[in-house]
Amino acid sequence: MKLLIFLSIFSSIVSATDIEDIIKSIQKINSDKAIKIPKSIKYDIYDPFSSAKPILNAENKQQKKQTNELSPIILQTTLNHRAFIDGKWYNKGEIVRGYKIQKISKDSVVLVKHSKIKVISIYSVKNILEMKEPKK
Repeated sequence: MKLLIFLSIFSSIVSATDIEDIIKSIQKINSDKAIKIPKSIKYDIYDPFSSAKPILNAENKQQKKQTNELSPIILQTTLNHRAFIDGKWYNKGEIVRGYKIQKISKDSVVLVKHSKIKVISIYSVKNILEMKEPKK
């Protein structure tokens, strides 16, 4: 008898698609017994990294700030009076790392911060490999 109950419960669990179907099938089998099954089940998921998240976020912010201050501003391209700087598109008048974009030309951008003027031109990659004519 227990084997039959177990097999019927097991078959209903296997055929069920979600937890509510499983609960309904168990309630059908145990309708004569008073088993209380909750209608909704909430699971608490333990995150082992929850205590480390604030520390990591603070370190990431500090590291980003240092890299932004130290790394050069790179102009990749300009198109229709817009500039693609450090992976983002900017228009005239917008702020890039504290500098206001004063002018966008076809191969450079003029940035102004207080009394400082910075002109950046389109980033060019140096040739790593040069071809030379062989000596005869």
